[in-house]
Amino acid sequence: MIFVPRKGVHTYVVKALMVWINRLGYKKVILQHDSEEALRTVVEQVQQKMGPDKVQVRASPPYSHQSQGGAENTNRLMAGMLRTWLSALREKYPDPEQPIDINHVIVPWLCRWIAFVWARYHVKHDNMTAFKIVTGREYASPKKLGARRRCGARV
Repeated sequence: MIFVPRKGVHTYVVKALMVWINRLGYKKVILQHDSEEALRTVVEQVQQKMGPDKVQVRASPPYSHQSQGGAENTNRLMAGMLRTWLSALREKYPDPEQPIDINHVIVPWLCRWIAFVWARYHVKHDNMTAFKIVTGREYASPKKLGARRRCGARV
């Protein structure tokens, strides 16, 4: 999940998408987009920078939401999780001077965090996480420091 500051080609969005594609580790990927001009332009920019041998672009049929069903369901799920996290943060950290809403500086990070957590811990109907489907292994959380070990850092 990438937080998009505005519609259209944005350097951050293109670079984030390229990083994600490279992390997948596939020699070739197909990016499918709907008929929205802004999304088509972003996908074409990624293809131009990474090359047509690495990235193929495919447009879904017009007015065919079924062809984007998986992506639409994931967007709905992520949006719901974002609303839930924002609500929890507002409740835990009320600040009338800087309310936590969709315009707060934490939102771009929160979008990435939600996607990170979902990909690693949401078990699908086939008993696999998205992380395992892509990497072939379960996600292993970083180990916690033992009771006798201390972190040697100063703030």
